[in-house]
Amino acid sequence: MPQEERPEVGLARSRGQPAHASEGRLRGGPAPPNPLVGRDAELDHLMRLLGAAEAGEPQLAVIHGPPGIGKTRLVEEVAERARSRGARIGIGRCAQEGEAPPFWPWRAILRDLGAPEGLLQEGPAQERFASFQAVLHHLRSGSIDAPSVIVVDDAHLADSASLLLVRFLVRERGLALLMLLTRRDRAPEAAPEVRGLLSELDPAALAIPLSGLSEAAVSEYLASFNAPPPDPGLLHAVVAVTKGNPLHLRSIALRSDLRAGGVSGGLERAIRGVIERLPSRDRRLIAFAALLGREVTAYETARMADVSPTLAAETLVRAADLGLAVRSETDRFRFVHDLIRDVVTASLDVSDRLAAHARAAALLSGDDPERASRRAQHALAAASRSREDAERAVGVAREVARTLKRTDGFESAAALLRRAAEIQVAAGLTSPAAELAVEHAECMLACGLLAEARPLFQLAARTAEKEQDPVALARAALGLGGVWVGEHRLTHDAERVLALQRRALEALPVEGAVLRARLKVRLAAEEAYRGGSVSAVLAAVEEVRRAGDGHALAEALSLAHHALLTPEHTWRRPAIAKELIALAAAAEDGLLSLIGLCWRAADLFLLGDPAAGAALEELRVRADTLRCRSVLFIVQAMDVMLAIRAGEFANAEAAAARCFALGTEVGDADAQAYHGAHLCAIRAFQGREAELGDVAASMAASPTLIGERDYAFASAAALFALRGGREQPARAMLERLARDGLSSILSSSSWLLTMLVVTETAHALQDERIAKAAYDALLPYADLPVMGSLAVVCFGSVHRPLGLAALTCGKHDLAIEHFAAAVAANEALGHRPAAVQAQAELGLARLQRGSGRADRRGRALLQDAFAAAAAAGMGGLLARWRHIAEGTGFAGGADEPGAALITLTDAKRWRVVLGGEVAFVRDRVGMRYLAQLVTAPDRGVRALALAVQGGTEGVEQPHDPLMDGKTIAAVRARIRDLRARTALSEREQHELAVLTRELSRAMGLGGRTRSFADAPERARTAVRKAIKRAIDEIFLVNPAIGQHLAQRIETGAVCCYRLETIRSADDE
Repeated sequence: MPQEERPEVGLARSRGQPAHASEGRLRGGPAPPNPLVGRDAELDHLMRLLGAAEAGEPQLAVIHGPPGIGKTRLVEEVAERARSRGARIGIGRCAQEGEAPPFWPWRAILRDLGAPEGLLQEGPAQERFASFQAVLHHLRSGSIDAPSVIVVDDAHLADSASLLLVRFLVRERGLALLMLLTRRDRAPEAAPEVRGLLSELDPAALAIPLSGLSEAAVSEYLASFNAPPPDPGLLHAVVAVTKGNPLHLRSIALRSDLRAGGVSGGLERAIRGVIERLPSRDRRLIAFAALLGREVTAYETARMADVSPTLAAETLVRAADLGLAVRSETDRFRFVHDLIRDVVTASLDVSDRLAAHARAAALLSGDDPERASRRAQHALAAASRSREDAERAVGVAREVARTLKRTDGFESAAALLRRAAEIQVAAGLTSPAAELAVEHAECMLACGLLAEARPLFQLAARTAEKEQDPVALARAALGLGGVWVGEHRLTHDAERVLALQRRALEALPVEGAVLRARLKVRLAAEEAYRGGSVSAVLAAVEEVRRAGDGHALAEALSLAHHALLTPEHTWRRPAIAKELIALAAAAEDGLLSLIGLCWRAADLFLLGDPAAGAALEELRVRADTLRCRSVLFIVQAMDVMLAIRAGEFANAEAAAARCFALGTEVGDADAQAYHGAHLCAIRAFQGREAELGDVAASMAASPTLIGERDYAFASAAALFALRGGREQPARAMLERLARDGLSSILSSSSWLLTMLVVTETAHALQDERIAKAAYDALLPYADLPVMGSLAVVCFGSVHRPLGLAALTCGKHDLAIEHFAAAVAANEALGHRPAAVQAQAELGLARLQRGSGRADRRGRALLQDAFAAAAAAGMGGLLARWRHIAEGTGFAGGADEPGAALITLTDAKRWRVVLGGEVAFVRDRVGMRYLAQLVTAPDRGVRALALAVQGGTEGVEQPHDPLMDGKTIAAVRARIRDLRARTALSEREQHELAVLTRELSRAMGLGGRTRSFADAPERARTAVRKAIKRAIDEIFLVNPAIGQHLAQRIETGAVCCYRLETIRSADDE
C-alpha cells in the first residue's frame, strides 16, 4: 500500500517494525526522525474537529497536496494526539492499479479498531448495505466513551466501495467519529468514479491544503537531523530545489553534505543512489518484488526470481535496512512509496518486465479476491509478450471478472473486461469474442450505465451473429432491451431491436429453454407497453416460472411489472414487486434486487401509502451504496416530486435540472419526459402554465415519447394554450374526445395525468359531456393520487378532478364532497400546494352553491387558502381564484370571523384559523375531534363515532372497574393509617380527604365496586375531556380562537360545532 507521505528513503528502519508506517509512532515502537514542522495552523484545525467528534457528531477532513508534502505525517500526528485522549485509531492505505479488492483500506482500519474478522466480507451486491450497517454498529458500540479516528490514506487510489462506506459513515448523525482522508491534488491515476465520489465528499469536509514549507520551517526541519544551520544562500537554494517538500528535504538531509554546498537533485536520483549501493543480483530481485506488488513475502519473491526463499528474505531485509521497505511482524515487506517501486522496476528491461508479469500472474493463484485482482492485472500487463500470453490474459480477466461480479465489483469487472476486449482486438485473437463482448456489456448495464451499455450490446450481437453463437446472441438481444421496458423510443430503433430479439429467439436451440422463455417475456412486455395485451406477458412469466430458474423469473417479473404500470393494475403490482425482491435476493443479483426495491417504492407512492417515504429511503441508500446510476436517476426524480409536494418550488426546479442531467448521462429514455413533467407540475401549482405551452407542445411531438399511448403532454399543451388565452387547441381536443370517446385515451402510466388535464379543460370550457365521461372514468380511482410513471410527479388526489367534473355538471353538493375529500387526502400525502388548491376550490364551490356571503364556511376556507397560496408562491392560482370569487359576491375581506378552520399541516401540528387569527397547536386526540366537528358546522356527531374515528383507545371495553381490588385495599389501608394518627399535617389532611372521596366514587351501594359506564357513556366522557384539553391549549396560544370554540363547541352524547344559533342571534 502506498505511503507517499513517509519519506523513509535512505533511512534504515529496524527489522520487525509493524506493517503500518504509523504503528511505530502510534503504538510506542521505534521511529526514525520525522519531524512535523510548519503545520501548526492545520494541526489546530484538525484538533478542533476532534473536539467536535468527541461531542458526538461525525467530522470529515480531507488533507490534500502533492506527493511527499506531509499529508500522512500530519494525520499521524492527529491520530497520536487523539490516542492520548482515549480515542480508538484505525488506519488504512489504499492500493493502486487494481491490485486489491474492494474495501482494501477498511480491512486494516477494522483490524486496528478491534472489529471481528469478516465484518466487511465481500458478498452478494445486495448485502453491501448490511455490511455498512455492521460497521456502523461496531463504531457506535465502541465510541460511547471516546471517538473513533479513522484515516484513509491515499484516498485518490481508493476503490469506489471504500469511499461509499466513508460517505455512509460521515452522514450518520450522533456518531463520535473523526474521518481523515489524504489525497493528491492532481492524481491522474484516480478513476473517474473515485474522482466523482471525492467531489461529493468535498462539500461536507474541511479541506486542509498542504503546500511546501517556508524557509523558516525548512531550517527547523533540517535542524532536527542535527545538521548545522546552512547559510542563507544555501537555505534558499534548498527551498527552491525541494519546493519545501518534506520528502525531498529528508532525502537531502540524509544524503547531502549541506556544509559543503551539495544539494541533491530530486527524489528519484536519491532512490537510484540507494539502489546502486546494492549488488546487481539484489537490485534485480528487489525489482521483481516491486513489480509483484506493494506488499510481498520472501516466498513470493523467491518464486518470482527463481531463487531460494532464504536468499529472497536476506535481500528484502537489506532493502528494509536501506529504508526502501518496511518489514512487518508477519515477515511481509512493504515498499514505503510508489516512487520507489517505479524507479526499481524501471531498472528491468522490457522483456524481463513482461516475463515477470507473466510469472506473477501464474504465481498469484487462488480465489481470494485480492490475489485474483492482482493476478488479472499482471496477466493483462504481460499480454503483449506473445499471442499465448494475450489469450491467457483474456481468460484470466474473464475469470476474475466473474468473481468480482459475484461480490460488489461491477465497476472493477467492467474495467478488466474492457482491457481484455482491447487485448483481444490488438492481438488479433481468433477465439470467439461474442461471449466476452456480452459479459462486458452486462457489467456496464449492472453499473446503471444504459447509454454506454447499448453500443456494447450491439457490438456483441453483431459478433454473435458473425460467429453463429445463438446463446451469446440471445444474451445480447436481452441486454439491448435494457433494464426497463420501452427504452428504445425511435420507431426505427425499436423495430430494429425487436427484430433482433425475434431472430435470437428463432436461433436458439431446444436446450436453451430458459433463454427462450426470457426472450418471450421481453417481447410480450414490449408489445404490451405499446398497447398490446398484458395476458400474453403473464402467460410468458408463467412459462419462465415452469423453467425453474429464479434469476430468470425475477427478471420476468420486473418486465411484467413495467407492462402493468397502468392505473387498473395499481393494486396488483405490489405482490409482483415483493416476489421479485425475494427471488433477486436468492439469486444474488444486486441489480434486480435494486429494481425490485424501486418498483416497491413507486407502487407505494402510486397507492398513496404512508410507507412510501421509508421505501424510498431504503432504495436511496441501496442505490447509493451500489452506485447504480440508472436507479439513482429514478430516486432523484422522486425527490423532485417530494420537493414539489412540500411547496419548495425553487428547490424543486433546481433539483429537476440536476435530475435531467443525470438521466441524460446514464441514457434513460425518460429523462426529457420527466424533466418536462417536473416543470409542468411546478408551473401548474404556481398558476403559470401558459409559460410552458410551447414546451408541452414540443414534448408531445418528441420522438422519445410513445405517441400512441402517452397523451399527457398533448393534452397539457392544449390546456396551457387555453391558460394563455388561446381556446382553439383546447376546444379541438374536446371535440376529438367527444367524437372518439375517452376510451381513445389508451391506458398508460400517465393516464391519470391525462384525465386530470382533460377534466380541467372541460371545466374551464364548461363541457358537461366530457366532464361526465371523465367523472365516470376516474371514479374507480378516487382514492389514488394523480401521479405519473414511477411516481415522479404528483398533482394531488383524484378527488379533485372528480370535484371539478361534478361542478361542471352542476352537482355542487357532490363536488363539495369530492373537494373536501381531496383536502384531507392531500394533507395526508403531505402535498401542501395540492391541499391549498383543493381547499380554495372547496370554498369556491360552497360559495357558488349558496348565496356567496351567506356561506361562512366557504368564506373561511377561501380566506385561509388565499393566505396560504400567497405565502407559498402560488400567485397565478391566487389571482384565478380571486377572479372566480368576485363573481359570487365574495370580496375576500375579513369583516367578521365566521367559521373556524382546522387543518393538519404535518404529522404533529394543527393550524387553526378564525378570520385573521391563526393558532398552531400540537397533534392530540382532542384536535382530531375538533377538526371533525368544525368540518361540519351545526351537524351533530355522536361522541362514540368521534372516539372510534379519532383513535381513542378503550372505548369499546365495558365495565372496567374504577379501582381494582388491590388498589382499593391499599387505599383503605392508607385511610386507616391516617385516621389512627392523633394529629395530621395540612398535607396529610388533604391526602385523607382525596383518598376518601376517590374510594367513595369507586364503591357502589352495599360496598360493590363501581365500573365505568358502557361504551357510549365512556366515549362521552373521554371525548368531552379531550376536547376541553384541546380548546384550553388553543386558548393559551390564541385566546380569541379559544374563546370562540369554547362558546360554540357542544359536548355530550352528541357533539356539535354550533354556528347557526349564534348567527341568528347576531342577525337579530
